Amino acid sequence: MTRITNNRLKWLIPIIWVVLFLLDGVISVTFQGWLFNYPWSVSIQAFLIGIVMTTYRFPEQRWLLWTALVIGLFYDSFYSGIIGYYTFLMPAAVLFVRWVTNYLPNSALFQATVYILVLIGLEFSLYILNGFFGASTDFALFITYNLGPTVAVNTVLFAALYYPYSKLLGKISV
Repeated sequence: MTRITNNRLKWLIPIIWVVLFLLDGVISVTFQGWLFNYPWSVSIQAFLIGIVMTTYRFPEQRWLLWTALVIGLFYDSFYSGIIGYYTFLMPAAVLFVRWVTNYLPNSALFQATVYILVLIGLEFSLYILNGFFGASTDFALFITYNLGPTVAVNTVLFAALYYPYSKLLGKISV
């Protein structure tokens, strides 16, 4: 990868990730009557889609880890109010995807599979972390009313964003 392309990535990817992080909130507010209809609770993770797809495409870029850490810090302060959840889980997602790219080919099916695995890991980690603060529910209720609907909705979101985001990554990496 040339120096110009690398510099372009270092500026455009964080901007795109911030847009996706804001898109999480926009989608959540726009469809809050459907996404947060008791007892269901769906967590939109467009930012995670960006992390998985970008890291899958550019696993050798070390700065993605630090960018995920910084934007995760903003994500925590903007959405959860508890600093540390996304600050450390998003860089962990980058490390996991970087590791997986050594074993799986770069295709839509494998990226979707890795995204679903990372999403389940993220939601389960959040469930465990919330348990430390006494804010968790029964595990069966979590699986039924939180994890299941979140995976279903985010899989549809991944399918909707895959083609435009992969084309965008192709354009900025030329």
